[in-house]
Amino acid sequence: MSSTVAFTIALGGEANAAAGLTRKTFQANHPEIPFFIINAPFYAFFALQPGAGHGGEITALRAMIGYFLSFAFERVIYLDADVLVLAPLPRLVEGAEAVTLTNDVAACDYGGMPAPRVNAGVLAASDKSFWRIWMLCIYSYFLPIAGAFFDQFILRLMLAKRNIPFAEREERDYYNITYHEHPGEWSVDGEILRKGDARVRLWHWAGYAKKTAFQFLPQPVRVMTARQLKRPETGSRDQEDHLLRSLLVQYGEPFLDAIAHDIGELQTSCLEGITIEGRETMTGVYGTDTPASWDRLRPLPPGFHRRFLSNAPRFVYSRDEARLHAPDVDALDVRGIS
Repeated sequence: MSSTVAFTIALGGEANAAAGLTRKTFQANHPEIPFFIINAPFYAFFALQPGAGHGGEITALRAMIGYFLSFAFERVIYLDADVLVLAPLPRLVEGAEAVTLTNDVAACDYGGMPAPRVNAGVLAASDKSFWRIWMLCIYSYFLPIAGAFFDQFILRLMLAKRNIPFAEREERDYYNITYHEHPGEWSVDGEILRKGDARVRLWHWAGYAKKTAFQFLPQPVRVMTARQLKRPETGSRDQEDHLLRSLLVQYGEPFLDAIAHDIGELQTSCLEGITIEGRETMTGVYGTDTPASWDRLRPLPPGFHRRFLSNAPRFVYSRDEARLHAPDVDALDVRGIS
């Protein structure tokens, strides 16, 4: 069995179709590495519930699933399901760094505290503690509600506080979003795709106005994507699913029991002074990206009340119980991702 594994999370038909392209373009460049697609049945195993209440759960679950896989593999790579791999990814795969993160062109600032410009959609680690610390940090805090979910906020905050060592570099090969804003023209030189003077190894739809539609890719990106898709498949999705199921049968229940114990022992804190650049926060209402089935295990901090939004499903928190039943909180109680 390979010592390295890659995975993504895909819920819903569109996401599963996109994840198939992520898997195929990744294995076109790294055919020796199994690629797990965490679809609805696998997701339900880790989330302890069917579907996701909101998109942020996928950020929370990627940390937990990465931690689980780190017990069976030396190196674990995560890619968002809307990523296309257009060239080999040696820094992610070879593991010269214990934690390899990719840059985000956009700056980020949380309440005046600058944080590293990293994007949680493409990363790798050969250090179990990275996945564990990230996971427990997600479960250790709740924050002022700002939009549907917090996404990579906790990862950036964790890195800003230097709770985990990582190599912060300016290699533009590993920017994974907003290439369309990088100066210069697109060009293809043999097997190398460039935008201006930056080599492009990845296309991440999260940084583009159009979502996962091939015809909206810049023409040179379409050329490179087509090349990856034409390469013969060397792996079998059925074999990969079988391998993942066997790992869950062998290790899954003890792993979940251990995580439940850890979460039940956490000291949960509220990050009240945090603002997220570009988002308007709700006054006096706090939340988390954790799936509700896990969130209910966390001890409620003194002085706080919480409400379970059954349609979402998710928990919201406030010091004022009446605030949890206001119309703007009711508006959060909508089904997320099935």
